Amino acid sequence: MKFFKIFGIVFFVLLVLLLVVYGFTVVEPGNAGITVNLYGHNKGVQDYTLKTGAVWYNRFTERVYEFPTFMQNATWSKDGERNEEITFNSSEGAVIKADVALSYQISPEKIPLIFTELRQDANYITHTYMRAKTRDAINRIVSQYTATQVYGEAKGEILLKVKEELDRELKHKGFIIDMIAFVGELRVEDSVKQSINATITATQRAIEAQNKVVQSKAEADQKIEDARGEAESIIKVATAKAEANRMLTESLSPNLLQYEALQRWDGILPKITSQAIPFINITDEVNAENK
Repeated sequence: MKFFKIFGIVFFVLLVLLLVVYGFTVVEPGNAGITVNLYGHNKGVQDYTLKTGAVWYNRFTERVYEFPTFMQNATWSKDGERNEEITFNSSEGAVIKADVALSYQISPEKIPLIFTELRQDANYITHTYMRAKTRDAINRIVSQYTATQVYGEAKGEILLKVKEELDRELKHKGFIIDMIAFVGELRVEDSVKQSINATITATQRAIEAQNKVVQSKAEADQKIEDARGEAESIIKVATAKAEANRMLTESLSPNLLQYEALQRWDGILPKITSQAIPFINITDEVNAENK
């Protein structure tokens, strides 16, 4: 009996020591955990096996880091717990500020390499590392454009180039960039905004004037084409009439005309005439009777 008491006490002490020394955590689905050695010559990632579910670790010498493997949506804004807006400069040096949204994903197989390089958790990756990389890429691209272009028609092109820049720099490290966007309006100083609006207005007016010139030319060309078509139509009608008259003239011989006139004659000669009667050949009639 005494033996069992001693055994129970020893077992209890060992269990307490075990619970004190070893910790227990659960890596939720959609996340991957890695165990990291905090001390010794093996300091760093203990192994390259990604863990999910229940994970035991030594509380004094190890730590378990969790990294999400699903899509991360980060927004760096001036209105958060801290001001994380991104500031960049146009080609002429205008200061532009923006809230930026980025969607990215971490390749699970690259998590040990990412930790080995950064030695930080997922929160640091999102709010420090990825923000810095995004800020630097935006600055490199935007510096090639004027403030008016950034504020206007080139915004989509700029974001596409920034995404391509991030892909080139981060994809091989295990970061997959899905989307980047400006959230809300870009913020510039009032003087810069007035200059941008003036430039945009002038450009719009120039485009409108050019459109009017193009439209007027198109209308003039159409009128010319209409007149040319009408003239060609008149010429065709006149040509057809002339051809018809020519054919009719050729078909009406003198004898045929005289015959047609005799067919319509009522047998009474006009009592007063100023000219010879064209369709009665008296000489021919007399000669015919004498014969």
